[in-house]
Formats: sequence, structure tokens, C-alpha cells
Amino acid sequence: MGGLTSRVSRILDEVTTSMINICVPKTHGGAVFTNALKNHYGTVDNPGRMHGNNCTNPGIPEVNAIPIIRKKQKLVVSDALLMVIEAGPRWDRRFIRPFGGILVGTDPVPWTRWP
Repeated sequence: MGGLTSRVSRILDEVTTSMINICVPKTHGGAVFTNALKNHYGTVDNPGRMHGNNCTNPGIPEVNAIPIIRKKQKLVVSDALLMVIEAGPRWDRRFIRPFGGILVGTDPVPWTRWP
């Protein structure tokens, strides 16, 4: 991916047959907003090296294009009861606001454009 070699979690690769992506919407200093797509930074072994250029080179698109991730992700659940705004992604009570919903779907892309 973009000149980086990454390894996908062995649990995802060898143990699971499908995956539910459970994410929390929040602001992010580099990516601006994170949720279902950036949540896969936890699926690979070197997410720290993927934060350059606002998480795009390489980054969010390349990680989500990994065939095993695309094949095994069956459901996306976004816990939007509370959201971190302004100073995310760190949880700081001063920047937590209620949204009051849980969003469920099969496609992670719509989650990048919050209503």
C-alpha cells in the first residue's frame, strides 16, 4: 500500500469467517472525521505509519481495499450515542456531545459523510 508493507491481523485472516465493524464517530486532527473506514487502522500491524497526508498516502482507501477486509466485513455498527467533536480523537468530556443514535448498515462509505 503506497510503498508500505502491512500485515492484516491473523485473527481476521485465519480465524474469522466474517466481521462486524463497530465504530465510534469522532473528529480527528489529520483525517478530520473518523468512523467505519478509519476503524480498519486497527486491522493492520502498522497504523502509525499511515497517518501522513491526512491519512491518505497510504491510508484509509488502501486499507479498506484489502481484499480480505472487503470480503469479511458484513456489517457496520456506528455507536453515535455520544460523539467527540473539535478536539478528537481523544475522549475529553469537554468535547463530547450527544447525537443519540446507533447507525447500522452494510456499506462503510456513507459513514464518511455525516448528516
